[in-house]
Amino acid sequence: MQVLPAVVLAAGVWFLPESPRFLAERGELRSAHAVLSRLHHDPGLVEAEYQRIQDNLEAARDSRMGWLDLFRVPSLRRRVLLACGIQLFTISSGINVINYYGPRIYASLHFSTSRSLMIIGIYGALAQVYNTICIAFVDRVGRRQLLIPSMIGMGAALCVNATLAHYYIDGDQAPGSNGNALRASVAMYFVFSVFFTSVGCISWIFSSEVFPTAARAKGTSLSTFTNWAVNLILAQCSPIALTKLGYRYFYLFTAFNWTAAVVVYFCYPETQGHTLESVNELFGDLRARQEMDSGRSINAAMDVEKVTVPDQAGSAKAAS
Repeated sequence: MQVLPAVVLAAGVWFLPESPRFLAERGELRSAHAVLSRLHHDPGLVEAEYQRIQDNLEAARDSRMGWLDLFRVPSLRRRVLLACGIQLFTISSGINVINYYGPRIYASLHFSTSRSLMIIGIYGALAQVYNTICIAFVDRVGRRQLLIPSMIGMGAALCVNATLAHYYIDGDQAPGSNGNALRASVAMYFVFSVFFTSVGCISWIFSSEVFPTAARAKGTSLSTFTNWAVNLILAQCSPIALTKLGYRYFYLFTAFNWTAAVVVYFCYPETQGHTLESVNELFGDLRARQEMDSGRSINAAMDVEKVTVPDQAGSAKAAS
């Protein structure tokens, strides 16, 4: 059964057009224009996007950035920290632990195998609904307004879940009395609903839109590496933690989520509605290109301007 989606995906790849930006970067301008014409029926839109791609590639060639530049330039370093941080918060929310070890968690609550698989299947089916809701609201409400309440809600739901599991497992209830266990599973639904409507989508949106064009590929790859590195660590450590701590393990993710909400509130800017240029201004990066070309700091560039302005004023007075 698991082979079928892979077969469909492999067959569909042959019908996907090549990236017009990739073609233009290789010098295949006619092919890039043909792909845009295939994707858009409006000739004006085709020409506008074609020109935009060429302008962006020219700007990227004029301001190439290496890996060290991401950490050497203060504004880029901050963007890397924010992009990697949002991916860290996503994985440390505990959502993948629930995905990976759901059957084991529900078995500790004395759910049958069939019932555990049914719950997990419903989670997966509802994921599409949650992502659709996120797409509908993320550009209307904003990133921060969705992230902060969602992180608080996920932490609260996991706290409720662990507390209910405590009363069920450590209490005097018989294995067949699943009242509190059922309520705990409802809390898990809430965790999933909050996660898929906000953090799961916004983490990828934010980590790509904060970087300038010349640094976007490298910056996004670093944030993606953070996502999978933390994912690997939790995947390896969680079986041990679940054996040693049981339901108490989820109190740790409660703390992670609430800490993430505080960090987002104080450190993360709102990027909704910003263009590429205004995002650069948001991070104080008006002279990033000059800084990369000369190797000097932004403050030094500003000092040069302060020195040259009086000379211009003096020459203007002499001319008058």
